[in-house]
Amino acid sequence: MTLFFTYELKVAILIAVFYIFWRLLVANETWHRLNRIVLLATAIASFVLPLCVITIHQTVDMTPDAMAPASAAVADLPEQSSAIAPTETIQPFNWQLPLSVIYIVGVLVVLSRVAVSLWRLHVMTAESEIHPLGDGRQIAVCDKIQSPFSWWKTVFLNHQDYEDGPTAFLTHELGHIRLHHSADVLLVELLTALQWFNPTMWMLRADLRTIHEYEADQQVISHGFNDVQYLHLLIRKAAVQGGYSLANGFFNSTLKKRIKMLMKPKSPRRQWLRFAYLLPIVAVSLAMSAKVQLDVVNHGSNIVINEPEPEPQEPITNENRLFMIVDVDEARKIVPQKGKTRSVRGYVDDNGHWDKKIAEAFNHGKHLYVHMPKGSVLVNDKETKKIEADVNYIFPQGTTEWQLNGVPFDVNNVPVLNCKVLKRIEQHWNGKKNVVNFITK
Repeated sequence: MTLFFTYELKVAILIAVFYIFWRLLVANETWHRLNRIVLLATAIASFVLPLCVITIHQTVDMTPDAMAPASAAVADLPEQSSAIAPTETIQPFNWQLPLSVIYIVGVLVVLSRVAVSLWRLHVMTAESEIHPLGDGRQIAVCDKIQSPFSWWKTVFLNHQDYEDGPTAFLTHELGHIRLHHSADVLLVELLTALQWFNPTMWMLRADLRTIHEYEADQQVISHGFNDVQYLHLLIRKAAVQGGYSLANGFFNSTLKKRIKMLMKPKSPRRQWLRFAYLLPIVAVSLAMSAKVQLDVVNHGSNIVINEPEPEPQEPITNENRLFMIVDVDEARKIVPQKGKTRSVRGYVDDNGHWDKKIAEAFNHGKHLYVHMPKGSVLVNDKETKKIEADVNYIFPQGTTEWQLNGVPFDVNNVPVLNCKVLKRIEQHWNGKKNVVNFITK
């Protein structure tokens, strides 16, 4: 759950940054449709951007001689480790379980609230007189309804408002339906459930509802209703409609804000440049999640050495460095047997740390990772070289036949070996097949 909580924290930070800049720069402008799109897009982008990891590959030319000094320091790890007496440590309290429970409970509470609202709307529809309007739209008339509201393609009115005929109330609610505001509300409710602990998400949710009211008010004015009369109607009919939190209510936003926005002149188009604030936020987010991958190529032979960006991991000793298979599709951390391994997936870097990121260096296929101890010999078509210090190699994907003491073996079933018994690796390429023979005798 640690990775998930880290992801949720990144999402919360992005939502806060996007919302703060939106609030400061463009929230009070009259571009209601554009503001609505930006709020929805930034909310969705906040969940997507942390998952976008750009990997930058850098190729470095290096020979085994150049790697020897870096690997030599690792050779003394067993002696250094044995000099430290084992001590009992107190395990810190694991906060993941209570945090997970609290988070899941919060999600369920928000989703339950949404489910209750949907159920109450369903019950209200069942108890109402239905009057079709065409195109799937309908009017539900019920005396329990105090103020007009709408949900999906249904406008809810009491008998008095329905008998008054086509009024600003009905036009306002049909505007919500025409602009598909219910879909926005449902989407944001689901995102809010995932970010229920984030106050910025609740503020974004409330502002989106307000923008919906601005758009519906514009629909009323655009259909020929006098703006002054409409303002008077809003003031006379001001009331709070409760009980249906999902519904688009005629009075479910701040009345003062709606009146102020109706009286405000249209914002000039040059102010659209303010939305450029989105670009640096996206760029910084992608840059912070980018990773640098070093691909080290040994031109002295046909061996490719790959060193990922170092990252603190669980250390192990030199005795536990082993042969292993790296599978890019299922790379995962494992706990090895001391001094031995079977067909496993993982990686040990030159500093003796587990590193799962090695898989990112390969596009496909499987590669055999080998730790060559000091004193072993590497033989290929170009040279015979004695290994002067511990060094790590990755043999690249290709038409390769793997052998142990001259007996072929399958890469999916690596023999159980102690890496220190490796005395020699012979690698020969005949133009069609690459033969790699690990010699322990």
